[in-house]
Amino acid sequence: MTPALAMIAWIVAGAQSLREKLRARLGKPVAQNNEALRDVAQLQDHCRPSTRRPKPRAIAQKVDDLRVLLGPRIDGGTCWIIQPPVGRRTWARWADLQDRITAGATTVEIVDHEGEVATMQVERKGSTTILRTGRTRWTLRRKRAEVAIRSEAAEVEGVESWYERELPRAIWWLLGVDLGESEDLPADLAALGVQQRRIELCLDCVGLPVIAGLNDRLISAASVSSYQRRSGELDGVGAGGRDTTPCSIAIYAKGKELARQRGPVHAALIERMTRAGLAEGDEWTRIELRCWGGALQLEGLDATHPGAALDGELLGRLWSSGLTRHWLAAPRAEFLARRREWEDAGREGEGPRMRDEPEDGRWRTARAAGATAEPLRLSRDVAARQRQATTDHARARLVQAAADTEELLDGTGSGLAAIVELERSMAGPGWSESMARARARYADVIRDGGES
Repeated sequence: MTPALAMIAWIVAGAQSLREKLRARLGKPVAQNNEALRDVAQLQDHCRPSTRRPKPRAIAQKVDDLRVLLGPRIDGGTCWIIQPPVGRRTWARWADLQDRITAGATTVEIVDHEGEVATMQVERKGSTTILRTGRTRWTLRRKRAEVAIRSEAAEVEGVESWYERELPRAIWWLLGVDLGESEDLPADLAALGVQQRRIELCLDCVGLPVIAGLNDRLISAASVSSYQRRSGELDGVGAGGRDTTPCSIAIYAKGKELARQRGPVHAALIERMTRAGLAEGDEWTRIELRCWGGALQLEGLDATHPGAALDGELLGRLWSSGLTRHWLAAPRAEFLARRREWEDAGREGEGPRMRDEPEDGRWRTARAAGATAEPLRLSRDVAARQRQATTDHARARLVQAAADTEELLDGTGSGLAAIVELERSMAGPGWSESMARARARYADVIRDGGES
């Protein structure tokens, strides 16, 4: 054998040996494609035991106490994956959906297992079709579908109520199976091959302000980044990418984010936080943990079961694991002095390391908060306030659009030109489609916020 051939044989043997080690470590075959290999590399790099925080040193810290308002709990973006049964090429009603989209429909009506009609907005992204209402999102491909809870549902009604309504509806439409009378919905979903694809958890707290230098104190094997506005003010920090790292985290000023957002006020969420103890002037911070892939499988725990998002104990373990992989350090004065001295001297090498400092006591409080899936929807009065806030926002948009129309049509300012244009538009072919889109967006808000 020539030296070149010997070298090639040695490389191939090494690659095969590495693959066998990965197969044994993960307990399942390693797929022969780039995407799977990338996921394995992410898992090995981000979740390796050496990156986990050792037991913190018992050092007294003078920090403000962390006050947990709500959580950890299921957040929007949590989703389930559904695949066609063996032998079927695609979904039960796929052809009909494609025909309607090809004909130009921007909304579709889904008739569920109970005969109820749900209007869903349609969006196309390449070969992917997205159907959505205000509280759920279906991401459809020919051989794979993801059904996700949206933040409005997580805020207003909680995951269990949403789960019992939306997943049977999706299963009926996608697979043609009626789970309306199921006595054990998670088990029946598992029997159909449904899996938990992603779990996102959030915790809302006071006492952990997002301030300059927070990104330097966030310790993680994943890359740490910060989010800033154009003014340079820090909005939040994070570790890892939501869609590229199996376990990523974000810490950001939730109150400030809501204040800047366009759209209706999140009245239900603000009411819930107020009842939980949020006072005017409090700096409201949210910690978000996003887990998928290998991060859903820990030693003695498998969170890919379709009922995982309803299991409070399991969610608590995921939360604890995530806030162990990513953690905040509380640097001591002597460490900061050593690091300044090192930097001022222009020395080479790593120097004093932040990860060798004690853990921030507030982070321990957040990690120990536990997790529960909140099954109860908000009270009628809070749901009614959410509806009123949404209605007020719609009125404000109508007023501004009318003023713009009046000005652009050279009206007198009385509003007559805008009224005439509105009546003309309502008589046109686009009005019914606009009403369908509104129905898709606001049906749940109207139902929950109506009079009892």
